Amino acid sequence: MSGPPPLPSAEPPSGVDPVVDAALPGLRGRSARGGALLLGAQAVLFIAALASTAVLARVLTVRDFGLFFMVAVLVSFVSSFRDFGFPMATVHAPHIEQRAVSALFWLNARLNAALLVAMVALAPLLAWFFRERQLVAMTVVLAASLTANGLTKIHLGLLRRELRFAAVTAITVTAALAGVAVAIVAALAGAGFWALVLQQVVQHVGETVGLWTACRWRPSGPARAPHGDEAYTALRRYGGDVTVARVLTHVAQNLDAVLVGRFVGTVALGLYQNAYRWATVLLEQLYTPLQAVVVATLSRVRDDTERYRSHFRAVVRAVMAVVVPALVLLFLEARAFVLVLLGPQWVEAIPLFRILLVGALAANVPFVLKWVYYSEGQTRRQRSWAFIATPVTVVAVAAGVAGGATGVAAGFAASQVALTYPAVRYCLARSGLRERDFWSVVWRPAVTSLLAAGAVVAAQRAGLVWDRQLYHLIAATLFFGAAYAGSWVMTPGGRTELAAMWRVVTALRDSGEELGDAPAQR
Repeated sequence: MSGPPPLPSAEPPSGVDPVVDAALPGLRGRSARGGALLLGAQAVLFIAALASTAVLARVLTVRDFGLFFMVAVLVSFVSSFRDFGFPMATVHAPHIEQRAVSALFWLNARLNAALLVAMVALAPLLAWFFRERQLVAMTVVLAASLTANGLTKIHLGLLRRELRFAAVTAITVTAALAGVAVAIVAALAGAGFWALVLQQVVQHVGETVGLWTACRWRPSGPARAPHGDEAYTALRRYGGDVTVARVLTHVAQNLDAVLVGRFVGTVALGLYQNAYRWATVLLEQLYTPLQAVVVATLSRVRDDTERYRSHFRAVVRAVMAVVVPALVLLFLEARAFVLVLLGPQWVEAIPLFRILLVGALAANVPFVLKWVYYSEGQTRRQRSWAFIATPVTVVAVAAGVAGGATGVAAGFAASQVALTYPAVRYCLARSGLRERDFWSVVWRPAVTSLLAAGAVVAAQRAGLVWDRQLYHLIAATLFFGAAYAGSWVMTPGGRTELAAMWRVVTALRDSGEELGDAPAQR
């Protein structure tokens, strides 16, 4: 009888795990190309999100979005531990074997089944808490699709381990675009908030089918790992630490939405969550997909301190050079952006959007620090930091409730800003990285973005203003971009930094290139 395609033994004859060994040839080039592929896919998804939002925000009501976001609060919380950190554990482990990973799969299946039962049981409580009966059916439907998607997480980890980012990207993009198409058709047909639910269901089902098809590995029979199995224990411990930290972080990041929905109302939640979504969209679009590439790469070089530091600086430098100026520009042009994207019925979201953008700027830091924790195996310290940071955010957000949605947004933003420096200090205290490895690639995007912002404000006061919001937004973006590039080049070492980022771009098409820093220019 033929069994599932087995994983290699942890101790093969050659002494090297074939799964790991298969990913090593051309590691630098494969990682770079994987990053380029994921970023290209995110660009496609970002454009699709803009287009679908422009349609859905005008067809559906603010209340429709508010109802959906009430369920999304629970779904987001469950999503924070539906994979239980197992994909990242699979990527990080130096060796893996069939028995341990199969045991991990069946543990994941049992835990996801428990999540399904818990979500269904919590559906009436959620409806009572928010005083909206429609939430029960929405929760049950989303729980079923979310649980099915949770059964793909070991397969996702194995694909990432082999650096098969093309397959993962194709599946993710196809499923997301299918969900967008279904949501738009459903909304135009009058489905209301169900259009947003269907979008998630289609995306979850598409990812499930795609990942099981792309990954040839299949688990052995449903048996528990033998007592004392070190490989299984190590994977489970790593995943457990990741999950605890992730759950605590999600509590901190979603409490604001819960409080707005419960104490301010459905419409206010619709405004708040769309403002939050677009304030943090760049972080999700860049950091989340890049995490798979960056952690896989850094994990392979973590024993070589200099290469590790060089790779880290190169990636963070390139990402910060894009994210920081984009968020500053959005803060300046919040009104034009919201009116062009969402339409006039969302004008009350503009002040919320601006406040949350401040929080998003500070939230850059935790995203980057995740890469360090995961790649160095310091998940226990990540969990400890989550126990420190979460109460700070919870207190700040709760204190803002008296000020309504605006007060909650201000509390969230203030907590993120206050935690920025301590988070860096704590993470790097026992890391192969030094604090200056981080700050040396962050200060320039921050300073040059502020200089470019000042140039835009001065130009607008001098008369660079368009009556139509779309034209105004385009003109401001072009002027800001030119001022940002000019400021960057004029700062000390600016040309050297550009050379370093150009090396990253070059490495995307040349597998022999290093992803590290450029040599200092004379």
